[in-house]
Parts: sequence; C-alpha cells; structure tokens
Amino acid sequence: PLPLPEAVVSLGRVPLLPLAAPKSAEGAAAVERAAAEHDAFLLAGNGVLTLGDDVDQALLRLELVEHVARIVLLARQLGQVAQIPEEMKRGLLEARAKAGLGPRKDKKGAPQPTAAPPPADLRRRATS
Repeated sequence: PLPLPEAVVSLGRVPLLPLAAPKSAEGAAAVERAAAEHDAFLLAGNGVLTLGDDVDQALLRLELVEHVARIVLLARQLGQVAQIPEEMKRGLLEARAKAGLGPRKDKKGAPQPTAAPPPADLRRRATS
C-alpha cells in the first residue's frame, strides 16, 4: 500500500504480483493482466515494473515507486506506517481519473495500451 496521497494520485494502486519463474506462462499472464489496469506493479522476488506513454514517464513512475519505498522503509524502522483510509483513497483515485492519469480505456471501458509497441527489430532483440 502507498502511504502518500501524492503517490496514490500519481500511480494509482500498485499491486504485488505473485512469485513466478522467469519466462513462465503464469508470470507473463500476470504481468499482462496488471499492465492493462495499472501504471506500476511489483513483481514478487524481482522488483518493480512501470509503464507510461513514453520512456520518460515510465522512468518518472519508477523513481516515484523507489522514493515511496524508501519512505516506507524508514518509517517502518521508526515505528508503524500510517495507511490512507479507504474513503480517502477512493477520493484520491477519483482525482487521478479526473486528471486523465492511469491506464487508458476505450469507450466500452476496455484497457488500451499506454504506448505503441516497440519497433519490430527491438521486439526481435528483446525476445531472442
């Protein structure tokens, strides 16, 4: 859970995906489902994945996740981390949607990719 209101507005919900073997069908399916609904998510045992309209936006989101993680770590060392009440979180998520942040959806509410797929030559290198 993100304990900072600005992180909720900027990132939305950041789920933790279950541990999966690298390159497994289960892991790929979990990432695909999460990418349709979230701008950032944690991969158990592997780290964080962020998405954006371009590389710069994805990098900014990654930096924000890391910043919040440091704050949570330090706060836990000092005591408990206060969580945002659900009612406040709903309001923050509504503000996020009004600002046009978050995964894009078509007119029927289906998730749309946040960026164009990589060029074919890049896809070949990424999968080989």
